[in-house]
Amino acid sequence: MDKIKIATVNEVELKKQLFKKVLGKSYLIRKIGGGYEVLEYMCRHQGADLNMGKEENGIVTCPRHHWKYSKDSGENIEGDGQPLKKCEVEILGENIYILLDLCNQEY
Repeated sequence: MDKIKIATVNEVELKKQLFKKVLGKSYLIRKIGGGYEVLEYMCRHQGADLNMGKEENGIVTCPRHHWKYSKDSGENIEGDGQPLKKCEVEILGENIYILLDLCNQEY
C-alpha cells in the first residue's frame, strides 16, 4: 500500500489545522481528539482547491461554482450531496502519512 508523508505532528500541533498540496491535490490536516484527520480538501464537482474558497461559520464555499461543505463533518451542504473524501492516516514517529489507496473513502 502506497503512503506519503503529508505533515509532521509538530506542524499540526502548532496550528491545529494545516493545508498542504501533495501530488497535485489539496488536503486539510487537523488534530481531532487524540488523533489526526486528513480530508481531501477539493470540491467533488471539478476538483477546485477549497482552501481558496470563502469560509464562514464553518462552511467553506467552492471558489468555482459555489458548492458548500461543512468543514467539521465534510458533508456537502449545497451541491450533489457527495461528502469530502477522508484519508486513512498512519503516524510513524513524528510523521503523519496518508495511505493513498485509502483516500477514496467517503466521509
